[in-house]
Amino acid sequence: MKKFIKKIILFGFFVIIIKSLLISAVLFNLPLINYDYFLGESDKKNKIIIVGSSNVRHNFDFELLNKNFENYSVLGISLNASDGLYALFYKLDILEINEDDIIIFALPYSLYNESRFLPLYRSNKFLSFNVVKNAFFDFPQQTIKSLSLIKFNNFFSSLKTINLSIPNSRLYKSESSNNLNRVPFYKDKLYYNCYNNEKFNFSINDNIGNFNVKGLNQIDNYIRNLNPKIYFRHPIVTKNKTNLNIYKISNIEETFTFINNTSSAEFEKSLFYDKWYHLNFCGSQKNSLNLIKEINPFIENKNLTKP
Repeated sequence: MKKFIKKIILFGFFVIIIKSLLISAVLFNLPLINYDYFLGESDKKNKIIIVGSSNVRHNFDFELLNKNFENYSVLGISLNASDGLYALFYKLDILEINEDDIIIFALPYSLYNESRFLPLYRSNKFLSFNVVKNAFFDFPQQTIKSLSLIKFNNFFSSLKTINLSIPNSRLYKSESSNNLNRVPFYKDKLYYNCYNNEKFNFSINDNIGNFNVKGLNQIDNYIRNLNPKIYFRHPIVTKNKTNLNIYKISNIEETFTFINNTSSAEFEKSLFYDKWYHLNFCGSQKNSLNLIKEINPFIENKNLTKP
């Protein structure tokens, strides 16, 4: 019996060693990524910062927004949803945020899932070691869980990205004022002509995925420590084509302050561009004007000009 227990202990120790080596190998091979690039302008003292995924690049007209706010620069923080939620927190931390700034999280519903918090174990990831290191100090429990899910295929995937020294997975970077890198996001003529692919049929079910309900309070405590006014916004979805997770909606609305509702976030299919979550130019205009109306009551001096 003692020999059997001893073998079990040795086997467990061996598994821990192999897992530790695998995790170390993946972390060592993570690429160098520069996260200090942003959408919009940064020429005013106070900022309105819109945080999200590729929906931020397509669904907001930053030129329109910056023209409408006299005392605020409107900036966008954007990463692919596959990079996870914490990478957005890391990028947000790069900005010098003051107590008069306003942060609006326009997150895709998928980023509220546990598997999208720090997706190190997902293939084709683009995360830097610094992101993982900071996540460990900010969210140790969720980071350890993410590290424990790393597999051998993640190591081989990381070997393909080790030599990438890139500003981000989309290679956008340009100089702007206040030492910030502003992204001149390219949008083609089809986008500006409000193109819509009518033949593109889809139906989205948000009930799939492991909703991170246990981590909501940790996330709420973290963002409250950022000091500025924090608001959330339901992402834009296609009307009558999205099956929302009512349990998720209820929990996130109870935890965070939302400035819109799910009904106002439903747009007609004609306003979408190449994806079910990417608006065309006409859609981005409507969405931006909606945001102006939504955020106006939260700005003390009501310093908006007419659109």
